[in-house]
Amino acid sequence: MKQRFAMGTLGCMVSALVLTGCATLPESMPIIVTPPVDNSVHVQTQSQQVIQANEASALNGEKHGLIRQADACLDVHGDDGKTVIRYQCYGKANQLFSRHADQTIRQGDKCLDVVGEGQRDGTPVIMYACHAKANQQWYRDGQQLRNVQTGKCLTTTDQNKAVIASCQNAPNQRFMF
Repeated sequence: MKQRFAMGTLGCMVSALVLTGCATLPESMPIIVTPPVDNSVHVQTQSQQVIQANEASALNGEKHGLIRQADACLDVHGDDGKTVIRYQCYGKANQLFSRHADQTIRQGDKCLDVVGEGQRDGTPVIMYACHAKANQQWYRDGQQLRNVQTGKCLTTTDQNKAVIASCQNAPNQRFMF
């Protein structure tokens, strides 16, 4: 059962009648709240943007959600479960990431990883078992996501693949979490 109601400037997420997190929303933004499934709450804005708040991540301060780039999102390709691509946003599990205090960006037990600790422009970025080395650590620089090991930026190619490249603040290097 979905409930539709308008929020003021502060929208709060509730799961099993427990407050799990709040977010600032535009004045009087109508939203739809879907009851908890797998310990999460889905909030859908009138513009059809889906926001998912995970109960555990909201409580320990981690950020959880879509990583957007213009009109698309980062997506773990379904064929192999590790290839990271740019794809139309639809908000399913393979597009939901969490950013952790150790600077990793995760999906389940896998982390966003620069393949083979590579240093060159064009080195692929995939999902790989977390080990928290510098090639799996990322930090924000404006709208860019920089790799700790290389200082290079997460970039999407013309073929929609995720790679690292020298930072130029280009549109294919700008992400919103």
